[in-house]
Amino acid sequence: MSRSRIVFFVIILVAVGVIIASQVVRQLPAAPTATPQPSTEVRITVNPLAFDWVNAQVSAFNAQNTTIQGRPVRIRVESRDGVDIWSGRATPGTGWLAEATFAVTFAQENALNLRVVSPSIAKTLLIWGGFDRTLDSGANWNALQPVIVNGARTAFTFPPTSTAGIAVLLVAAADYSGSAQVSDDTLRDEAFRAWLRPVIESVQSFTSLGGQPAAAIATRGRSLGDFSLLPESTWLVNKVSERQNLKYAYPNYSVYFDMPFVVQQNAPDFEIAAVESFVRFLEGSDAQKA
Repeated sequence: MSRSRIVFFVIILVAVGVIIASQVVRQLPAAPTATPQPSTEVRITVNPLAFDWVNAQVSAFNAQNTTIQGRPVRIRVESRDGVDIWSGRATPGTGWLAEATFAVTFAQENALNLRVVSPSIAKTLLIWGGFDRTLDSGANWNALQPVIVNGARTAFTFPPTSTAGIAVLLVAAADYSGSAQVSDDTLRDEAFRAWLRPVIESVQSFTSLGGQPAAAIATRGRSLGDFSLLPESTWLVNKVSERQNLKYAYPNYSVYFDMPFVVQQNAPDFEIAAVESFVRFLEGSDAQKA
């Protein structure tokens, strides 16, 4: 057989082999499709002051399809005031963005095993907002208490259900005593309570104010009160000054809401790692700009 014929047969055999091989490959069963792992949901609790911001960041975080220890994870956020947690009316999620360090301290004293992941994710403080010239006599409770006795009304959140409401009473006690060191004795003092009573009674309706007095004031204005002491962030978020003729003033004493992020140390390691990943996300430049 000539060399050219040998080469021809070799080429044919190779071609046939390629065809057979391709047919065999096509006839092999398809590789099984990997079944995606279901996402594990991790619950976090967030104070109402930061809920809208954190909720938006949760959506962005979940959209990244983050995996922790090889497992997909999704964060679920719920709004809960710190009073509910430290009083035992509710339990925090694996992670908790509290209003303030003192809220975490109270919860720890109530036997919750908490560890601080970030000492401060965001900050705000109580400031005065008043209509017309109501704050001209002074932006402190000593100056405003006589104004209230003469018929002016104030507005703030209901203290038994709101950390911000409790903070208002603490500022009142600081103004009354002239000291930032508010003691149990001050709060229990009958003279202080008599002085404070008209302040509490001047609130037209805690129900009407609800949990977000700044939003209510932005809509209904002076009908809810002549002045109010609320977290600065709530005045700004609700753009009250743009909707109402309101002036602001900083108090002599205030309560800072430094918003620490903590985790429950008895939670599963995987969930704690997921929360820590989300905290790093919140500390990132994009989330902080928001």
